[in-house]
Amino acid sequence: MSSLLPPGPFPPLASGEGEGERVDLAVRLQREFFQEAWLAGEGRRRLERRLALAVDLCRWPRAADLLQAWLDSWPLAQLVEPALAAWQARPAAGPLAQLQRVSELVRLAWGWRALPGTPWCLPAPGWVRQQAPEALEIQARSQGDGALELGADLSLPVRGVAALPAGLGLVRGEELVSRRAQLCRALAQGRLQAVRVQPPIPELPEAGLALGELRLEGQRQASYERWGEAGLRVRGEASWDESLESHAAGQAGAVLRATCEGRFLPGPPGRLRQGDVQRVGYLLWRASLRPVAVHPVAVVVLQALDGVKDPAALAQQLGAPPERLRELLAELLALGAATAA
Repeated sequence: MSSLLPPGPFPPLASGEGEGERVDLAVRLQREFFQEAWLAGEGRRRLERRLALAVDLCRWPRAADLLQAWLDSWPLAQLVEPALAAWQARPAAGPLAQLQRVSELVRLAWGWRALPGTPWCLPAPGWVRQQAPEALEIQARSQGDGALELGADLSLPVRGVAALPAGLGLVRGEELVSRRAQLCRALAQGRLQAVRVQPPIPELPEAGLALGELRLEGQRQASYERWGEAGLRVRGEASWDESLESHAAGQAGAVLRATCEGRFLPGPPGRLRQGDVQRVGYLLWRASLRPVAVHPVAVVVLQALDGVKDPAALAQQLGAPPERLRELLAELLALGAATAA
């Protein structure tokens, strides 16, 4: 009988495939989408199409999220494979934060849900069936791995006992306040690393204080709440863009060439979220550099840099005042978007 292993826990450290007729969805997700080629290719195209549709439908918050995801795909395409290698060699918060952002881009590109309580992908039934069209059951691995959700989506039985990972405690939301002292003592003594609180959590001040104490005492409580089971392997917090490199100024010269690409998009994301649609220029690098919003005219100038024409010839080609052109060239040089040919 063929079976499916659910998408969690994610990101995987080893493959569960090759053991009988099992298909490991966590491994399939990682192999297909957590790759430079997908982010720089199909993933970016999907995000751009969804962005255009969201703007047409005036779905401004979704459009802002899609625009930011599209912009983030440029540096993340360069970061994703080193992050996977680092995670598999030695799990740490920095690579995990980068992989979290990639997962958010995958979900936006496909319109997928997240695994409950985590940022990781819960793929749609159609994609799952493409991976294992003959699967007859789902083999659970641990609590919160998505097995129950997939079972409901695909009308397949779920086999196996979904055990709690080592070091993780479990408490129902209504028992959180009464068991606070017991759980905090176990966290402080190192008998537990984190506690999973099953919703619903009472909307009471005492419950909020209890959650705060769990985060204070648990070495990995905050990382577990953010990343699910993967958070039990790391310490501390991290932001994916902390690894972005600084922009280095280009080298001045009589003739300049572009070092990045320029695109026109609606934005910026903050204004787009409010329904304020503007034409914005963006400088985009095939490197782990943060995209930069600029005046659209700067993109026009960037696209004219061919490594042959000097400023006088560029001014004539563009019909631009020479002084204004020099200002824009200086701006592009300072941002590292242009350098001497």
